[in-house]
Amino acid sequence: MRISYQVKNKKKFLGYEPVLKVEAALSLLDKELNTYNTDGMDINDLLLSPLSNYQCLLVGVEYESARGFELSYDNKNKVYGVRIFTPSSRKDWLLALRIYKSIS
Repeated sequence: MRISYQVKNKKKFLGYEPVLKVEAALSLLDKELNTYNTDGMDINDLLLSPLSNYQCLLVGVEYESARGFELSYDNKNKVYGVRIFTPSSRKDWLLALRIYKSIS
């Protein structure tokens, strides 16, 4: 089971803000966030591509996260998604909520 939060992408003149690149999304917090479901991918291609290229990324902090959380972007509805697995550790919840706040 998981709990999902969505943040509408910010509007600008004649459209929306560009979708965050993976590198920018992983740099939103003062902690070093990692992706865990991207084995076998070229790291440079991953970091330079927008979040919308992936169904979701499993994100967490090495040696701190228990289960991490999912970060995604839905092109159809123009929303960022933050999904937290239950049960999860307190640190995973805090990280996910901080990401949610940073994107808002």
